[in-house]
Amino acid sequence: MNITAINDKAIPFLSKEYYESAFVNNFIVKQRRKRVLFELSSKKKRGHILHKLWSATDLYITDYMIPFPEIHSNEEIKCFLYKYGAKSTCYVMSHELSGFDKSIMPIDKGITVAQESCPTILIFSDKMVFLGENEFYKRYLLFRNC
Repeated sequence: MNITAINDKAIPFLSKEYYESAFVNNFIVKQRRKRVLFELSSKKKRGHILHKLWSATDLYITDYMIPFPEIHSNEEIKCFLYKYGAKSTCYVMSHELSGFDKSIMPIDKGITVAQESCPTILIFSDKMVFLGENEFYKRYLLFRNC
């Protein structure tokens, strides 16, 4: 398996379909999964569903949503994410105009993208996802400890 090497805590370099499918299957409510996967795979609908995933919390299994504390610096965000097991790299789902959609990058750059480019979702593993600040100024960690 190819590894994006930053350090020994890097995420495996897998297909974008793997990261997105794991995200949907682990965190999206069951009755919406098929549609969300379809829209993520559609060039025409991807931007719309990313915005919806970023702003509409009703799509998520609420048991796994952890509101982010009032922290603002990238270093504080990184420390919080590391407490939940974040890796040193992340998979980015972001609006295509950001230029970062479907890319793997170091955690520092991913947090910067999430802070500056809306909507942005950072996937650290199939059990942990960071939703950047949405239009209601709320950030969430999706964490599944099982």
